[in-house]
Amino acid sequence: MGFIAAQILCPGGRYEKANTGFYYGFVSARFHSPMEEPYYEFRIRGETESRWCWSYPTNFTYRKLDLEWDTEPSHGAVTLSLPSLIHESPDGKGTLTRAVLAGWISGAKNDKNTSASQRVVNAMLGFIEAAGRGSLPPVKHHGYFYKEPVDVEIMHWTLGLGISWLAYIWGGIWLLLVVLIGRRLWKRQTPNPANASGATTPPSPATHNPP
Repeated sequence: MGFIAAQILCPGGRYEKANTGFYYGFVSARFHSPMEEPYYEFRIRGETESRWCWSYPTNFTYRKLDLEWDTEPSHGAVTLSLPSLIHESPDGKGTLTRAVLAGWISGAKNDKNTSASQRVVNAMLGFIEAAGRGSLPPVKHHGYFYKEPVDVEIMHWTLGLGISWLAYIWGGIWLLLVVLIGRRLWKRQTPNPANASGATTPPSPATHNPP
């Protein structure tokens, strides 16, 4: 309870970024076609493992991404491993290449279609490679919205449990109290060596001076 109270009472509340804590990254991107172009929508989501951080992280290296796309002729979804670019789905495994990505966008599976915009392919590959390198746009509460070179919305967040400085102070006080109380209880339970055997020291005999 004390730890929770210390977290809540920390100045700044939930808007203060605690440097230390267990954090993980979450990213979500949506690439979509403008109104005047053939319809496509490509969604990318990724999440890292939670880890202890001594400073507040502003970027993450992603090892897996979930890719899902919808086009006028088809739709699909795969899990992509980074940095190997190996994708896996119920249909099997493969390697993500420029031609494969262009085929997903245009609806022609595993076939580079000239109708797929090279700008879109370049932007998506750039995003995926940046996620694997840990060089995505830094985490930002309100996200990013771009119109050029393609329409894309990116949400990149740091999530997890931050430990405020007030919680460390509470922990130090709690540890000190435990040590002090423990020492006092130990002293009470430890017998006095002088009285351990229950024997008493007899009085010394009186001495008399000779007349």
